[in-house]
Amino acid sequence: MKIGILIQLLKNLFSKSMTVKFPHESIPIPDGYRGEHDYDINKCIS
Repeated sequence: MKIGILIQLLKNLFSKSMTVKFPHESIPIPDGYRGEHDYDINKCIS
C-alpha cells in the first residue's frame, strides 16, 4: 500500500498541472463549440 502511494506521488510531481490560471491563461476553444447555454424564463412553456 505504501509503495502505491509513493508511485502516485512521483507521477504527480513530474506531470503537467491540469488546472489553468484563468485570468492570465485560457484554453483553446474546440471547433465544435456552439456557445453558452441561454436560459430565458419568458420563453419557458412549462
